[in-house]
Amino acid sequence: MKKSILAIALLTLTLTSCQNEKEKLIVKKWKTIDVDYLSMTKAHEQYRAVMDTMTNKNEMLLDFKTIDSSKKFLQHLIESDLERKKESIATTFLELKSDKKAYFTSINGVDSSAWSIDGDVLVLEDGDLTDITNTTRMYIVKLTKSEFELRSIMGNDTSFIKMKPYTE
Repeated sequence: MKKSILAIALLTLTLTSCQNEKEKLIVKKWKTIDVDYLSMTKAHEQYRAVMDTMTNKNEMLLDFKTIDSSKKFLQHLIESDLERKKESIATTFLELKSDKKAYFTSINGVDSSAWSIDGDVLVLEDGDLTDITNTTRMYIVKLTKSEFELRSIMGNDTSFIKMKPYTE
């Protein structure tokens, strides 16, 4: 019986210690350096496959009269997506403070929420700071003093977000 209590106590201490270590690593301002949107990647692969296999009799000509004009349109869609992604990455920051407040800065401005860690999940809840509760859970893929990678699932899309500490 004493061994069981001791084992539970040690397990609790170990889990708490790991949690505290993650919190020490995570508290800082992070700069987004890359985002991989799986739905965008898949769409681009499909566009490229269509461009590679397009013929004059292909339904994928869309409403264009020639193969070249249809291919240029699909290529423009890919390039536009990649440019928006680049702009988004350049302006996106996540600051996690020791008072458990998080500040997400993007091209759209600043959003704030409360944050916590639940195992390997970063939980952002803005119900503490606003009247409407919205909870976002992002899985911690990697966390070191120099790298922070998250996996975010929103609806049918999964994104991998890579960040590094921000230094001005």
